[in-house]
Amino acid sequence: MPTVAGILDFISGGFQLLAAIFVLFAVVFGKHAGIAWGFAQLFLKFTIPLALPALLAIVGGFYNVQRNKWRLAMAGSIAAFFPLVLWLWFVALWFGPMWALIALAGIAAIVLTVLSKKEFE
Repeated sequence: MPTVAGILDFISGGFQLLAAIFVLFAVVFGKHAGIAWGFAQLFLKFTIPLALPALLAIVGGFYNVQRNKWRLAMAGSIAAFFPLVLWLWFVALWFGPMWALIALAGIAAIVLTVLSKKEFE
């Protein structure tokens, strides 16, 4: 179970990181393409803080796969789900229903990490 939870953490964190990179590129190149700069700055203010939990989800995925430090693995699993709630407000129109699947992956990672606590050192 921890291996599956770790893979789900990698998937969720990876997609969140890709979305953050996409939004950063949209802000940088959107300034030259005529997007309203105030709107672009709003995206930028939320993108950088939401990229950090994506990195935590990836690190937590490593701890899940290695089956050590359950608390960090659990923090990574929670981080795999938490930012998705906020991301839905901003990028759901761009990425569509894919975010619902990633949110389910985050929930599954949390459940599997909780259920497999005994397997950790």
